Amino acid sequence: MKYLITLLLLLPAVIYAQAYTAEQLIDIGLENNFGIKQSEASYQISKERLGIARWDALPELSANLNATHDFEATGDKNSNSLSVRLSKRISLIDQSYYQNKFAKYDLESAEIKLDNDRRDFVFKVLKSYIELLSKQKQLELQNNNLQIQQSIVNQSKILLKQKKNTEFDVRQSEITLLNLQITIKNLENDIKNSRKALFNTLNIVDEGYQIAELDTPEIEAIPGLNLDDVPELVNLKRDIERDEISLTQSKLNFLPDLTLSYQYGKTKSGYEFEFNNTRTGHTLALDASYSLWNFFKHGKEHTQTRLSQKIKKLNYESSKQSVETKYAQYQDQLDYLNEMDELYQLKKEHAEENLNIAEQKYQLGMIQQIELDKARYEFLDATIGVETNKYKLLETYESINYLLAKKLLNKY
Repeated sequence: MKYLITLLLLLPAVIYAQAYTAEQLIDIGLENNFGIKQSEASYQISKERLGIARWDALPELSANLNATHDFEATGDKNSNSLSVRLSKRISLIDQSYYQNKFAKYDLESAEIKLDNDRRDFVFKVLKSYIELLSKQKQLELQNNNLQIQQSIVNQSKILLKQKKNTEFDVRQSEITLLNLQITIKNLENDIKNSRKALFNTLNIVDEGYQIAELDTPEIEAIPGLNLDDVPELVNLKRDIERDEISLTQSKLNFLPDLTLSYQYGKTKSGYEFEFNNTRTGHTLALDASYSLWNFFKHGKEHTQTRLSQKIKKLNYESSKQSVETKYAQYQDQLDYLNEMDELYQLKKEHAEENLNIAEQKYQLGMIQQIELDKARYEFLDATIGVETNKYKLLETYESINYLLAKKLLNKY
């Protein structure tokens, strides 16, 4: 069934564009990823624990049927009884109350954790996807550069034979060609390894299709930092709040154990299943007890819980500081990349103008092929800078959305 769903999700990409889209891969991954499945199972376990805790909080209701044969009796040898008993025990330190409170709290935490695990997975896939797009685009442009640089090397050798060039110029062009070949090999290897890692995470087979371009969202001013929305801090804060419940419970342990219990019972009995005798009982009891070792025993437990909460509070403050620092770094990074985008765009415009001039001069016979190829090379190099910076901008913007628990790709 799982593979059928996966096939149906991938079918549009296979039939039409033969390319993977980010949304398709993320949706498939959310269905297939082992970590997500484990989180879903943990959430179901928490739901079952809450159900058990609620049943434990109900009054105890029981029924009993008894049939006795007395071999020594002189009269009726067979006697029988049917009884129903309802009882409930309430105390200052009611374990069922705290079990129910903890179970409800843990279920809410499990739901939050499941949502966070899904967001973590989406961001991990999206980040890998953007990196692959960047490398894929670089490889495409560098392959174009390779053809141009090969032409430059050939032209340099021709010019050397014509005594219009030097051996040094030829060697320089050959070194540039080798550098390009090395860059392309590295990119091919990086793409291969990145795809393996991505599809292992998705738990599907890579059919080798291209990675489709993203619909780049409009990058606006980043929202302000609200610490109450940051998932990492929300989880830590809930752990601290859970310890507050434990502290309240441990404080009550210092008090005498005061218990109020009520029991109602009704029994019908008789001989030969006639049930002609009825007896009803109501019992209300108040019990108070105090262990002489209570202060010493529960004092240690209370201190341990208080120290555990202190550690969690320190961890919260440390994580809070880390989030604030990361947010400030993202702000600086986004400003820097926006400035670089303007510079790269300007460089590309100038390189394009220079290429247009070179093409016109070449048509008029004013320059040779090698000079035209160099102008083309410079334009492609500027384009690589623009494209690489674009993907860095997108990754940084989505990293900010991830940090602030905003939608990724305006969807997840």
